[in-house]
Amino acid sequence: MKVTTASTTRSRRHIHDPGARAILNIVLRDRAQLKKHAKQIADATHARPGQKPVPGGPLPDLQRLLLGLRGLRGDLRSLHHSIGGTKCHTAAGRHGKALILETLLTLDASLRTFTTAAETSDRTTKAALVLQAQDLNKQATRTVKTALSTLER
Repeated sequence: MKVTTASTTRSRRHIHDPGARAILNIVLRDRAQLKKHAKQIADATHARPGQKPVPGGPLPDLQRLLLGLRGLRGDLRSLHHSIGGTKCHTAAGRHGKALILETLLTLDASLRTFTTAAETSDRTTKAALVLQAQDLNKQATRTVKTALSTLER
């Protein structure tokens, strides 16, 4: 017979702030939809993780790409709205919430920039916009790592 105690059934980290726990649950709840749109974008661009596109390879399906980008932006706005209504009781929870909201806004700006790059025909402008979108993605990645560690306190 196996004995279970409260400490063995509890997750690895116990999050004391119910608002912070709710924010993490909201993100986990919406991850399937976010992954679906991210996969749609990857399929439209013929991207493979860890591989650079080959010169002369297939061109992206612009309509599917734009559809995936619009869907992902809608998901991010919905997530921002859901998280924005959550109340956190600790300073760490409030700070983590602010960082998550900042990350979502940065990702939205990145998606807008990438959408503009996909729609433009000028190669120089397209390259500059893609680099700007990549920089925004790196910034969002750094911010979300800090936010998650702050929320998990």
